[in-house]
Amino acid sequence: MEYKDINDYEVLYLVEENQSDYKELIFKKYAPILKRMTYSYFSKMKHFGVEYDDVYQEALIGLNYAIDNFDFNKNIKFYTYVVLCVKSKLSSYYIKCSNGKQKILNDSMTFMQMNDLDMDSLISVKFDDTYLSFYNKVLEFKNSLTRKQGQVFELKYNGFSNADICKLLDLTVKDLYYYLRLIRKKLIMEDF
Repeated sequence: MEYKDINDYEVLYLVEENQSDYKELIFKKYAPILKRMTYSYFSKMKHFGVEYDDVYQEALIGLNYAIDNFDFNKNIKFYTYVVLCVKSKLSSYYIKCSNGKQKILNDSMTFMQMNDLDMDSLISVKFDDTYLSFYNKVLEFKNSLTRKQGQVFELKYNGFSNADICKLLDLTVKDLYYYLRLIRKKLIMEDF
């Protein structure tokens, strides 16, 4: 079967009808586009220690999101929606990898690399002072907050959504925004 002869909308309709075998057709059809977009982002990200396969995986997740959430009623082409979703996913991944929190993971060694080292070189591995000072600064800030603010800060810092934080801490949305506003105000005052 020639991929360019596949009608995206017919396949999407079949996928929507729980015939997920057809989803693979869309993945195969859009693979060249995903590879091109992945390479474009990977060339910007490789100095962060990111591997090509990780970036490609994010592109696949973006395509899967586009397939699952495409709305036939909106006046948009599927191709445009795919490109938008994949770019959004890759941009988010780029931001995530470029911030300092990921640097320790990006610079770390795999277990296979560690087997090649001798014990003397393992003993010489030390944490950089900037990582430790940043971590200490975050802990110091968290401890300066009230108990509830500290819980909200910790969950938000670890990437929980507002809905998840409300569920976990049994808060209303209004209360959560109140705590977040207080935390932001304190962050600005301390010039974090």
